[in-house]
Amino acid sequence: MEQAGVRPPMQNSGSKVRRPRAARACDACRVKKNKCDDLYPCTYCRNHNIECVYRGQEVGRRLFTPDYVRNLEEQVRRLSALEKQANGGQASPHLPSTGEPDAEFYGSSSSVALLSHVQRAGDAPGGSTEDADGEALVTNLHNDAFSPAVDAALSSHRLVGHATHYPQCRVFITSYFTSIHYVHPFLDKTEFMSRCENLWSQDGSASHASSFAALYYSILSLGALVGPREDEPIGGIGNLQWSRRLFDESIARCHRLGMVTDLDMVQCYFMLAKICQNELNPHWSYMYVGLAVRTALAMGINREPSAHSRKNVSQLKAETRTWWGLYSLETEMSFAMGRPDTLGADLYHNRRFPVIGNESCDSSPPSESFDPPHVAIIKSMVDLSRITRSICLGIYLPETITPRTVALAYQLEQDLDRWVESLPESIRPRQSTAGPLPLKSVRDPQWAKRQRLVLGIRYHNLRILTFGSLLLTSSSNERSSLPGLREGIKKCLDSAKETIDTIYVTYQHHDFFRTW
Repeated sequence: MEQAGVRPPMQNSGSKVRRPRAARACDACRVKKNKCDDLYPCTYCRNHNIECVYRGQEVGRRLFTPDYVRNLEEQVRRLSALEKQANGGQASPHLPSTGEPDAEFYGSSSSVALLSHVQRAGDAPGGSTEDADGEALVTNLHNDAFSPAVDAALSSHRLVGHATHYPQCRVFITSYFTSIHYVHPFLDKTEFMSRCENLWSQDGSASHASSFAALYYSILSLGALVGPREDEPIGGIGNLQWSRRLFDESIARCHRLGMVTDLDMVQCYFMLAKICQNELNPHWSYMYVGLAVRTALAMGINREPSAHSRKNVSQLKAETRTWWGLYSLETEMSFAMGRPDTLGADLYHNRRFPVIGNESCDSSPPSESFDPPHVAIIKSMVDLSRITRSICLGIYLPETITPRTVALAYQLEQDLDRWVESLPESIRPRQSTAGPLPLKSVRDPQWAKRQRLVLGIRYHNLRILTFGSLLLTSSSNERSSLPGLREGIKKCLDSAKETIDTIYVTYQHHDFFRTW
């Protein structure tokens, strides 16, 4: 039954039904005084193959051009795909490219430059150009299965209003604290686990805007990535899939939080950089560690706090550990990419290094100011990063090989050897894998074994990079005429062999760090 007051349209059966007058007309129909049918494009413009534009009654109204409408339609399609992904858990949609490919620069100290040189040396004369070689290598070395840009966009929609914090994945926290934590020990495990318990006891909305939640997910992701593979996957999902899911959740929370300047966010960016580094995406790693550095500098944790600081001792120690751990990672990543770092002059950074419990200190600080022995690696890594910077400035930035370059390479090798000798005995690596390990090393704590392994690999890596540039840029005539050049090249090859042997032996006996 029809509702009251609603009358059906009256039609005259003996006359042609007139179409209602269009509420608006396009510009062409208005000029021609045609009856516009209010379609887009209207029938008249479509038949005459002209652009159909609706200005409205005001001259200053926006032009609804075909390009504008097509862009709107494209946005609707993309948002619809995201909505389906969020609601139905379907496969990730393909997001079309919106422009040129990302521009990525790799300098002379990067692995891309090394591989590009080797590739050109093996090609026939007149082959591909240097730029083409570099672009092809960057494309081949990228891990297409790991795309932070797309994953974060999907995750930001998927997680709105929902958070479980995955307490069943706490095994990944253990994996982190028994591996990567020993290389970059800026977190306090006891304090972190206490905050995790608080997080697990809350509902999703209570911690939705917490920067610690973003850090928490990044720790889970990194622990899943570098930890041992479980015989029975958690929830039927493998570690790698868990790592990427948790990585997406961490990034989504960072995006929603925006520009937050607190220590949790600095540490979160640091972890995201390590994840990208281990996922073979160094470009994104460089970007995230840059965010961490900028946030840390904005907080001022690179500066020694005043005597009147109201922060507690635990907070001050955490800032110290985080800043110097970030300092070494930024230098490492910048050199590995052949790009400048964002640290600036060391005069800006007057923060004291962590005070280790068993080392002598004239000022005799209270015991609560001490850090445990495994934190001593932070200063050792900073010292190594400064040698790294010297290698970059002295060896890789000059474009030609000179006797001075060769002499500088040997001087830097001496700096490396002195650095090894300055390391605490418990984490001092052997400079050669020849011969059996002393039996007493078996009783060393796990953190000492991990740190000794990492520092040994990094020593040989820098030795390779110091003398490897001489191998790549010198001619056969220079190798026979410049004194010390041939011997330097042999040192490079010896360290390369030592690195291969170390990794091989490690893989034989351990199941960690399988994403070199």
